[in-house]
Amino acid sequence: MEPKNNNEKKLPAQSIPSNKLQVTIISADENVFDGSIKTLTSVNKDGEFDILPLHTNFITLIKDKITLYKESKEKKELTITNGVLKVAENKVDIILGPFVGADILPEKLINNKEEKTGIITLLKERLNFQKPNNSLEKQPADA
Repeated sequence: MEPKNNNEKKLPAQSIPSNKLQVTIISADENVFDGSIKTLTSVNKDGEFDILPLHTNFITLIKDKITLYKESKEKKELTITNGVLKVAENKVDIILGPFVGADILPEKLINNKEEKTGIITLLKERLNFQKPNNSLEKQPADA
């Protein structure tokens, strides 16, 4: 193993102003947006939500639209199929789909107990799931 070079200079961390969001939106085909904005609105399975500066870190699946609000009160709305949105330290990264199956949310699949049981059984079969053996054999005590 080579010794670590302690003379390497560390680059200063890029700081994002606490009153702005740095947003990067990409798709398989292009870089859709890369810039600084004031706020962002999108939609997930629970409904419409906003991202403001200093928002808590989180990840969610998004659908339908993304609205970007710039400082000048200019807004840009993007119509989307779906995507993944990640927020961390005033930086928002969005990867746009279409992701097949992302529109099938669990609550649409499981409407009643019978359906839930059937889906769980199907998943167990497909994943070759086996219940772990929880019986413990008694070990002899050391003398």
